[in-house]
Amino acid sequence: MKRATAVISVLFRCGIVGGFYGAVLGAIYVGLLGISGVLRAGEPEYGVDFIAVALPFGILFGFPAGFISGVLGGSLGGPIGYGIGGFIGTGATMVLCFGGADGLPPPMPFVIYPSIWGAAFGLVLGLHIRRRVPVLPGAKWLAVSIYSSPLGGWLGWQHRPFER
Repeated sequence: MKRATAVISVLFRCGIVGGFYGAVLGAIYVGLLGISGVLRAGEPEYGVDFIAVALPFGILFGFPAGFISGVLGGSLGGPIGYGIGGFIGTGATMVLCFGGADGLPPPMPFVIYPSIWGAAFGLVLGLHIRRRVPVLPGAKWLAVSIYSSPLGGWLGWQHRPFER
């Protein structure tokens, strides 16, 4: 029973850290969309208004996407697992939030582009955790949590250094 509790605790930690990174990435993504839209429209006076309204939505959609991605990535293990978790977690959240109306498919840029961002960042975070590199905030804490629990023995988290 202690093993199951330890694994669930670590997966929750992965979800929390992933959620915070998802919120930051969601805010950055929406901010970049807003700035590019304002620049294309040629009306910079609406930029501040758009960003003030859109950034909370980026955070609101980014946290659950990052949480799901973190839990999936922690479950699958390693950089590849975090990349897959980032893609699936972000894609699932975006499909639920921006699903098509009346049975139509959702608009693809609202699903694919954030999913690619989530997969790329998940891959980087998983690599930092696996190598125990304390560059990203929270990566060292997750590495200590993962490798001190039974989750560290799962296939995706097993780390074998390269032999020369």
